[in-house]
Amino acid sequence: MRLGFLSVLREVTLGALGLPLGRKLCTPPDSRRHPNARTACVPTEPSAIATVTVTAAAREHDHEHHHEALGLLTLADVHFGRARAVLSYSLSMLLLESCVELPTVPECRVECDSKLDCPSGTTCHRDGYCHGTREETCLEGYRQVAAGRSLTCGIRTSGELWCWGHWDRWQAEDTEKERRSVPIRVGGTAKWLSVDAGWRSACAIRDDSTLWCWGEDEAAEIVRGNGDMVEVLPGRAFKFVSVGGNHACAIDVEGQAWCWGRNNSGQLGLGLETSDADPPVSPQKVGDANDWTSISAGDGCNYENNCSSDSHHTCGIRGRSTLWCWGVFSHGEETKTHVHGEPQQVDADTDWVDVQAGHDMRCALRADGSVWCWGSFGRDRDRDVGSTDVARVPILVESSVAFEALSLSSKHACAIARIDHSLWCWGDNRKGQLGDGSSLQRKEATQIGVDKDWSSVAAGTWHACGLRKDGTLWCWGSNNDGQLGIESETRKTVPGPNPADALGDWRFLAAGWGHGCGIRADNTLWCWGDNSEGALGDGTMRARASPVQVGGEKDWQQACAGTRHTCGIRQDGSLWCWGGNSNGQLGHGALNAAVAEPARVGDSAWKSVSCGGAHTCGIQADGTLLCWGGKLGIKPRPRDESKAWTAVSARSTRAAALRGQGELWDTGGDPQELLFRPIAALAPTAPTDWVSVAQGDERGCALRKNGQLGCWAYSGSDPDGLENWFQKISDASWNALAASPTHACGLQGTKLLCWGNGTEGELGVGHLTVNWTIGGGVDGGVDGEWDSASPGSGFTCALSGGQRWCWGNNALGQLGNGEGALSVPLMVSRRPHQ
Repeated sequence: MRLGFLSVLREVTLGALGLPLGRKLCTPPDSRRHPNARTACVPTEPSAIATVTVTAAAREHDHEHHHEALGLLTLADVHFGRARAVLSYSLSMLLLESCVELPTVPECRVECDSKLDCPSGTTCHRDGYCHGTREETCLEGYRQVAAGRSLTCGIRTSGELWCWGHWDRWQAEDTEKERRSVPIRVGGTAKWLSVDAGWRSACAIRDDSTLWCWGEDEAAEIVRGNGDMVEVLPGRAFKFVSVGGNHACAIDVEGQAWCWGRNNSGQLGLGLETSDADPPVSPQKVGDANDWTSISAGDGCNYENNCSSDSHHTCGIRGRSTLWCWGVFSHGEETKTHVHGEPQQVDADTDWVDVQAGHDMRCALRADGSVWCWGSFGRDRDRDVGSTDVARVPILVESSVAFEALSLSSKHACAIARIDHSLWCWGDNRKGQLGDGSSLQRKEATQIGVDKDWSSVAAGTWHACGLRKDGTLWCWGSNNDGQLGIESETRKTVPGPNPADALGDWRFLAAGWGHGCGIRADNTLWCWGDNSEGALGDGTMRARASPVQVGGEKDWQQACAGTRHTCGIRQDGSLWCWGGNSNGQLGHGALNAAVAEPARVGDSAWKSVSCGGAHTCGIQADGTLLCWGGKLGIKPRPRDESKAWTAVSARSTRAAALRGQGELWDTGGDPQELLFRPIAALAPTAPTDWVSVAQGDERGCALRKNGQLGCWAYSGSDPDGLENWFQKISDASWNALAASPTHACGLQGTKLLCWGNGTEGELGVGHLTVNWTIGGGVDGGVDGEWDSASPGSGFTCALSGGQRWCWGNNALGQLGNGEGALSVPLMVSRRPHQ
């Protein structure tokens, strides 16, 4: 949850430079909370201690003028109490001048009482400032961001504090909403230097160095009650704050550390005598040391609401870059976890520059740019990240680059490369919090995207956010509580054209469980989304947020997408399957052997194929129906001796098919046996003139020659029977039909309607719902017209005028929109909430 920056200047004694002894430079922890701060004050008394840190803005501003004089220190931000000025001279001038100033950034904000006060292209809003194109490109950037559990906060270049996401009680204009999907200003008109967000509370340091906290949990014990901002230790100046899961800590300008909240495992550093039964009512000083430069309060509970005692810990860095931890943490080669009520030095090294405490692990950054982690990341890299294997001493995180910034949350971490400012993440990725467009965990640091202009990063419990050098803020991962600030629900619930498609030349779509596929006008096959078992057919197991071509062939006629496998038929009638094969669903005669590229199934010619969960069905050119996978065998086998089968639809556990002149058959009994039986035998009123069929898990639908739509539901007590049968759903004439395991879509002319389970937004109606009755149509499409639809598991893709539109769940990149609303960085709107 905490934001970290590389401290590039080690503590040095200046006596060797012929200056008064006792004056020294050290790295301030507060620069990590406000990296673009532009004011400081150089001491005038010989014994004063100056703290110096490179700022993100400085690296750009004065690189050419100062890097020779200061080495890595191109521009310093030096803090002494509440007095501030800016240092932009060489090291020698730093020591001789008492105060210097850096030219300020041009002010873009214009105050207004009416539109007449605003420049052209801007409008006066109720916050008293002009907003518009000019303002958005100049004013609305961010200079610091903090990510908590379901809350995100950022400080804009103007110094204002803005937050979004879930909060038990908002300290803002509108206190009634618990969730805000777009940033809203908090803390009034005050200017802020830094902010940190935790489990249910947050703290921020104002430009006068006062510390303010708000929230409703143990970490905000001193402000429990109404959630409003309350000053912490009035009269004391602070330079750094860290909010954890059930406690918080801060460092004052004198270098003293203070902690408050729960102390059930000694995480406050006050010893083990203080218990939860008698917690301190105000922040308490941690020991007698006055040389703390960084502190990090553990995250407390992970995203599974697991609040084990392993999370009750705190770590920090003192004077000469020594690393200390207390509370519950693994220490040394012992086989058990220890509880320490007071700070304990982790090792004897003196080159640590940053430390981050997560749920049940810790990571620290060395001066050489290497990252070391210990705790549940695990000593054995062949094990899963977050396994029960515990590394009791810091273990090097494998990476090809050196880092300058580090942020750690529950079970994932992100860092920024020192040289090219690229973004790297590793760890758990079940919510897309690594930002690589997948849900695959990464055991080693993995580069996220190709951009090389990141200035800072903040990892939250389920999400993460990062700042680019242009001041834009990007967030990715879970958005269940609006913590991404992207003005949308967790999922893309309404249709939209996919920006990843440069050409509107799609002619066929197939949607599966976590991936989709499509055929373009040139008969090339493309797939996107989950690729954990090779279902995308590109020869890798790497998830793709945008379509990737399957091979180089240009003769694909149709395809189907299953749970984790894909099949397709080419112009010569050959059938090809690839992806997961744990149940023999590929039909290659093998088991438990995933295939990442298309492999031919037999030598026969096929006219259709349908992919289910653990099985696949297809109809050969001579009309023979064959199925395979699970109990059906690892090779295709005929379902009966008939050669009159015309269509088949397989889904997760069932299948339906058409035979002869329109007889409708489906499977009952043990779904894995796929024993087809005629619907007419169980429902005598059922018609026998069907032309297409769409099978779901518990329901099925079929389309008649006259355009009527009929659906049925399976009986919960009798799997061989039917619970309900509807001879006719609508008087309107239907011309197309398709279904997923849990929802279906159909076309009435060019009007698209979807019904069934819509809890993932797959119905395309703009909200999450369940509707088994035909309702309103799906808006969108080219000129409001649709050509076809393909429902998947929790999402839907459709064609309109050759354009591909997708909506619903996108946790695995299955929308193929090149953005991945849950799994790759999305820019938070610069426009303030009005």
